[in-house]
Amino acid sequence: MSAVFIERDGRLPLAHVTTTRLDGSLLDPVGKEGLTRLTVRLMRRTAGGRSADENNERLDALGGSLLGEVQKTHLSLGGAVLSENLRAYLDAVEETWTRPGLFEDEFDRVKDESLAEWYEALENDRGLAFSTFERHVYGDHPLSRPAGGTRSSLEAITHQDVVRHAEALGREPHLLIAGAGDVSPEVLESFAARLTNSAPLSPPPVSEPEAPPGRRLFFVDKPARSQSQIVLGGAGAHPKDKDQVALHVANTIFGGTFTGRLSREIRIKRGWSYGAYSYLSLDRSRGTFSIWTFPEAKDTLACVSLALEMIESLCHQGITKAELTRAQRYLRRSHVFSSDTAQKRVQLRLEEAVYGLEPGYFESFPDKVREVTVEDVNEALRRRISPENLTIAVVGTHSEIGASLESKIPGLKSSRVLRYDHPD
Repeated sequence: MSAVFIERDGRLPLAHVTTTRLDGSLLDPVGKEGLTRLTVRLMRRTAGGRSADENNERLDALGGSLLGEVQKTHLSLGGAVLSENLRAYLDAVEETWTRPGLFEDEFDRVKDESLAEWYEALENDRGLAFSTFERHVYGDHPLSRPAGGTRSSLEAITHQDVVRHAEALGREPHLLIAGAGDVSPEVLESFAARLTNSAPLSPPPVSEPEAPPGRRLFFVDKPARSQSQIVLGGAGAHPKDKDQVALHVANTIFGGTFTGRLSREIRIKRGWSYGAYSYLSLDRSRGTFSIWTFPEAKDTLACVSLALEMIESLCHQGITKAELTRAQRYLRRSHVFSSDTAQKRVQLRLEEAVYGLEPGYFESFPDKVREVTVEDVNEALRRRISPENLTIAVVGTHSEIGASLESKIPGLKSSRVLRYDHPD
């Protein structure tokens, strides 16, 4: 059964359409991570049994774009098109889901490109830090497996793997369909009825992840690094947690803005890094709470130690009324920028369905923020954030700073050194 979300705005002759499935890279078999993403790319290029060039020329002629995106718990196909060509564009989307050619020569190209992207990512130190954190924060839980795959998993994927996977994805898909801009509700409803089946929408369950006990260091060793990339954190919020909004407020106070606690202490007072931020991820499963900063190599230990102290202080001592007032004012005033276009508004409605939130959750978010108290925030911090159970990912040169981190990080339970070119 499909759910259709529409936000109309006919001021421009442009229609935005997104089709979303409530399963993603968690479908990948162990050892073949990246299969879903590779499959969706091949489906897009060979839609309707055409070649990649033919499909690109077709979309160009329609004045449209079509991209696939794969997350861990959901995946989507969508883009934009001149509204006069909406019907033909939806035909192309339907053919991508249900009639891809999946040609072997194009599979070889997509696989080679995916491997090239993996190698290219090794040069992005920030990306390496985040991917290492995400790979280890929940231990061996399926959420720790990378949506884009690893070198070994991508190399293991065969053409037949993709053919079987595409058949499963295209077989009576349960889709969420979102349209914004100059869209026709009748055309979109007809497309939804044609493409999806009548069975109830029942997304596959995601088991609750748990952060392994203790503070664990994962050092990605990369030569000649004058700067370190640090990502540390642990378990965060679930979208259905009653204290999720309170935890969002806490994150705003701690490091969600350029004037948060982290930035004041690490950037302004000490000058160790140009930026220091915290994040609270949101997905259909429990997300993560994390900190990111990037000091000079010589300041890495001091920066990690201070960040750990600040997490302890946040959880044990809590926030103040003045901090809460500032965060509430910021969140309520800035919320308008998340819904100031039809495309943004329909995206929020789509996210409510993807994350299992009640309809209207984001529209009422400012009111929810206003109702949060100091006690709500401090109780959420004590319940959800564990200063003792944290994953610390550092990208740097181990011979220069590794030993000091391993011996002096407070409460460190274990450490592991990873080669940057063999992180998996």
